[in-house]
Amino acid sequence: MSMKRTIVFLALLVIFSGCSVSSPISTVKKYISSAEKGNVNMMVGLRSSKGIQKLGMDKLRSSDQVFSDLVRKTIARGEILQMTDIKETITGDTARVSFVYQDPKNVNSLGMGFDLSKENGSWKIDEIGNRTPADSEKQVP
Repeated sequence: MSMKRTIVFLALLVIFSGCSVSSPISTVKKYISSAEKGNVNMMVGLRSSKGIQKLGMDKLRSSDQVFSDLVRKTIARGEILQMTDIKETITGDTARVSFVYQDPKNVNSLGMGFDLSKENGSWKIDEIGNRTPADSEKQVP
């Protein structure tokens, strides 16, 4: 392999391996877009082993399916849902992402909070709950 090809190969390797180093927000956005597409396997794949241990795989998959169904029914009614007021707080290998998931007319609005942890270099979801009053005070760096 020529030197030039080696450099191009290494540059591509760095670029593509960089994609796997997710941010907490990108993990949450991937979870939401997977819910909108009905891809429950992807949603479950974004969960941490800690989260899976805590809830159990069946309960976790079931709750992801319910959330996905709800989101898809809302979209089917013509209501486009968006993530707004996104906040991210990272503390070492743990993070909190909160946002309001709503349609532009604010008919449907759901405050959500995600707790994440770093697992094998990627951000994974430990727990999903409601947005708390404290979340709205946190700022994205």
